Order: sequence, then structure tokens, then C-alpha cells
Amino acid sequence: MPEIDRLSRVLEQLKWNEKARNNRGVLLSLNEVRELIEEGKRLDIPPYNDHLSYYIDQMSLGQQWEKKARELIVAEVVHYPQLEALSMQVTANFLPVSADTLAAVDQILYKQREAHRQIVDLTERSRDPDIRNRPKYAEVAEIMRRLDDLNSKPNGTLDLEREQKRHEDWMREGKKLFGKTNAPLHILKSHMDYVLERNQDCFDIVNDKPRMPAEPASREASPDQKVHRWEDPRFREVFCICRKVEAGMMIECELCHEWYHGKCLKIARGKVKDEDKYTCPICDWRVKIPRDAARPKLEELITWSEKIPSLPFQPEEEEVLTKIIDNAQDFRNHIAGYCNPLVSTESEADTQRFYLRKIEGAEILLAYETNFFRQELHKWCPVAPNAPPVLEVSKSTRKPRPTKLQKLLAQFGVDDPEDLPENMKAKAASLKRKAQNAEAAAAAAAAAAASSMTGATVPPGMSGNSRKSEQSSATPPSTSHGNVGRQSIGSNHDPMDIDNGPTLHPGLFMSNGAPGPQLVVGSSSLSLEERLLQGQEDGLNLHTDAGKSKALEILRRTEVGRKRAVEMFGPDVFKGDVGMLNGRDDAPRSQEEERAVNKMFDDLTNQDDDDVKRKQESFDGPITAESLESERNGMDALLDGD
Repeated sequence: MPEIDRLSRVLEQLKWNEKARNNRGVLLSLNEVRELIEEGKRLDIPPYNDHLSYYIDQMSLGQQWEKKARELIVAEVVHYPQLEALSMQVTANFLPVSADTLAAVDQILYKQREAHRQIVDLTERSRDPDIRNRPKYAEVAEIMRRLDDLNSKPNGTLDLEREQKRHEDWMREGKKLFGKTNAPLHILKSHMDYVLERNQDCFDIVNDKPRMPAEPASREASPDQKVHRWEDPRFREVFCICRKVEAGMMIECELCHEWYHGKCLKIARGKVKDEDKYTCPICDWRVKIPRDAARPKLEELITWSEKIPSLPFQPEEEEVLTKIIDNAQDFRNHIAGYCNPLVSTESEADTQRFYLRKIEGAEILLAYETNFFRQELHKWCPVAPNAPPVLEVSKSTRKPRPTKLQKLLAQFGVDDPEDLPENMKAKAASLKRKAQNAEAAAAAAAAAAASSMTGATVPPGMSGNSRKSEQSSATPPSTSHGNVGRQSIGSNHDPMDIDNGPTLHPGLFMSNGAPGPQLVVGSSSLSLEERLLQGQEDGLNLHTDAGKSKALEILRRTEVGRKRAVEMFGPDVFKGDVGMLNGRDDAPRSQEEERAVNKMFDDLTNQDDDDVKRKQESFDGPITAESLESERNGMDALLDGD
């Protein structure tokens, strides 16, 4: 019956409307919306039906979303903010999209969201007051490497990169201390491990003690860096500056009769004959010790380690650095009694030579002990005609590694960058500019460090025992060993205080035994104008017309000086002066005034020159490293004062 068919059609339309109404708040796929629209058209749902028009609009928006999403997915550079916006549109507007496209978008965004979460976590942990709770540098470096795979970096990446650079600057400072400036960052940790291993043999104070010269009893193919350990049951005598067992070719010093590895001193087997006589670098300071890397001072390592609490991340080198410092400090405390010039005698020459050999073999520089033993051995057992110079640094003896620009020039066999091919000149210019910028930055840093060290010299004994204090290689370091058994009887002073006893280095002090020239910065380094501005009226009698006139001539040049003149002489001091009323110093002067001003400038200039000349003439002692250092600091202070 037709009526039944029409009723059945109406019933199906009602069911479709009910289904469409219930699905309007549900996230449907694009295929499900397409099937719902096709079913409505099959049931002759009119186009003006609210549900049908809604789903048609939704399908149109979903198709546009699909097109935009596929474009962003296949793009060479993924634009994560747009993908994030598309993903939020699906959830907020219930857009019908295909499941595969939405899954691809979410997979790309997951990496971005996870990276952002990690960055936020690292940033928060890096600000923890306790450094033990801060992230390790290796963890940060690994996450930053993963970020390189992302085309767009999440928010907060720049802040984390800034903190990473600050941490790596600290690592570069350590590389520079060890002479590894051009090496990769990861080399620092491995080199410090080598330094610790070498120092543990050289600074051993339990098993390796002063002894009489021993004869090698065996030979091995070559020195093994890991063979010798004191607990090894195969233990034998140790030799050389490396304090390891005999191995390979060895050579004996004709003076101290100590045996040295040819490998340690870079002595080739074919260049040595049985009848040749050899003098070691311990007996003769002129014999150079080959070194593959620079040796930092213990004080420099302590200063470097004190910067760790301010780092944003935990450095991997902290543990090994602490061991290196503690090991060297224990050795320094142990030999402190032998570095006392008050009780040093010729009978201790063999012991001093033994400890100097251990110090020279270590991979860090104990500058004071090295200079003390070298000077004492030269005094007791001179070999060289002249005394050894003061050792301030210990650099590598290897040839410097060629720079990138030098490699580029060598690659094309030219000496001048202008002779390079045209396509290489731009790169050469860039490398040259970077090298110049690096040199300028290093020079600026050195100048800043030098200027920070200028000022009044602290008298001996006033600096305390702080580990932070900078000291010269001729100044005994502070130790924590307490009472030394070798201290002279009846002395209440530190046995390491060389200023209270005989001279340590004859050239480092004045001829009368007093310390070298010491700089005290006072008002004499200031110009007359600066002293007037600071209220120091010495050198001028302001109560006379001549003194007042000279002071006004000086103060009227600047606005600050004019204000100071008003404070000193009252507000009417420049009354009637046309130049002062106009705010500038353009009042006409007579010839007598011009001559007076010129003479005043000549007097000031000559006064400064006379001050420098008097300071130079006041120093009539020998020219030494410490006196030159003091004079240089004095000149820096004078320049800073001007």
C-alpha cells in the first residue's frame, strides 16, 4: 500500500534526524560524515534540513583541513605552530577528518611537545639552589642534539642554549688551562683522567719515598701506562719522571744516577751511544722536558673549580677535578717541610732532587716548589753557569696545531690568501676575521684580568690562607698541614714565610734582603683636577688669589668642575663671566692669560713625568721578574688612575 511505504519513509527520516542530532556533539571521521550525508540524500531529506546542512558544512571544513594538513606534513620545513593550530581545531570544532591524517599530525606534534616538556624540565632543574639537583651536562647535550632533528625549536630553547653556552665557556676555560684550546669539548674529560692517573704515580707519598739510586733489573718492550700499580704483586722499583717501572730503552744520568725512559724524554735509541754521557733535566735546568700538553698551576685549578657552584649544570669533570686538586694539595702539604729556606741544607740535595723529579713528572705545575728546589739544587750542586729563571708557566713543547686558515692555504699550496681561487677567498676572509676576533677577545680578557689585579700590594702575611688568593711562583703557597716538624725552634711564624728568613731567590729581592718594590696606589697618581673634584686641595692655597685663580681655571673646563667650583667658592664665583653665563668656556682671554694657562698645562704634564721619573729612580735594586711585575702593575694602576 502506498500509505505504508510513505509511513515507512517518514519513519526512516525520523530515525536519521535522531541519529544526526545525537552525533552533532561527537567527533566523527570524514568517511562517517560522508556516509551520513549520503544516507540523508537517499532518504530525501530536504537540503534546508538543519542537520543535513550542518554536516555538509562540516564535511567541507574537514576537506579543507585535510588539504592543509597534508601540505604541512610533506613540507620540507615543518611549521609546528600551524600544525598545533590544526590539531586544536579538530578538538574544538569537532571537525570530521581522516584518522590517518590526524595520527600523522599527532605523531609530529608529539616530538615537539615532548621536546618542550624536556626543555621546561631542564630549565627548572638548572635553577635549583643545590647543584646536586641540577641536570648533568651530558643529559643536556643529548637533548640539544635531538632538537637538531626538529625543524622548529620549541619555546624555551634559546634560554637553554644560552645556559649551555655558559657551561661550555667554563669547559673551554679548562681546555685552555691544559693547553687543549683547539680540541673538542669531550677531550677535556679524557685528558683530565690521564692527568689524574699520571699524578697519582708522581704524587704518591705512601710507597714512592726518597731512596738511593737503583739499578734497573729488567727490560720490557715499552712503558705501559697501566702496568704499574703499587698493589701489583709484581711491583719493582720505579724510575724516571713518570715514576713507573723500567721498560724499553732507558738512559742513566751521570750526575744523579737516576734512570729515565727514552720515551719520556723523547730520546731515540739510535741517537744514543754507550760511551755518551747524559745529564738529566733535574740536574741541569737547561735540559728541556718534552711535554705534550700545558700544565696548569694548582692555584688556577682551584680557581676554576670554585666556579662550579655557579654553573647551570653538573659538569662531568667535577669529580676528577676534585681528585686532582686533593691529590696535589696532599703532596704539597707533605713536602712543605722540605721547602723551608730556614732549614734547607746541602745534605738534603738528594731529597730535594727526588721531589723535584716527581713534581716535574706530574701534569700540573707546583710553581713555588719547582722554583725552590731548582734554586736550592743550583746553590748546592751547580751545573749551569747561571741560576735557573723563575718558572711561571709550563707550556707544551709540541708544535702548535695549524689553524683552519693555514690548512686552507696549505691545501692550495699558497702563502697569501689573495692567491687562493676566487671561490675560496670568501671562506679565507671569514676564517681570518674569526681569528682576529678571537685574538681581540683574548687580549681584552687578558687586559681585564690584568686591570683587576692592579692596586695596592698586600703586605706579606696579610692575605690569610684563603685558597682563592693569587700568588707569585716565588711566594710560598698556603698549606693546611698544620705544624711542620721541620719548623725552626723558637719561630712563631709560618715556616713557608720567606720574607721572615734568608732570601729564597737572590734575584727576586732587594740586595739588603728586603722584599722587592711594592706599589701603594695613592692620590699622587691622580691629576690636579681629579684631586680638586674629590675635595683634596693639596698643592694649592685656595685662600690666595693666585691659588683660587688656578683652581678656577682648572674647574671651569667641565660642567662637573663648575659645579664643584660653585660648592667651594659660592654661587657668584663666575658672575660677570660671559662664557660661564652662556654655559660654555668661550670668554675671551688676554695673551697673559693664555700664556698662564699653557704654562699650567706644562707644569701638570711635567709633574706627572717627574712622578714617574722619581719612581723609576727610587728603585735601585736588581731587575728581576718580581720587580718587573710590580713595575708593570704600577704602570697599569697609574693608567687606570689617569
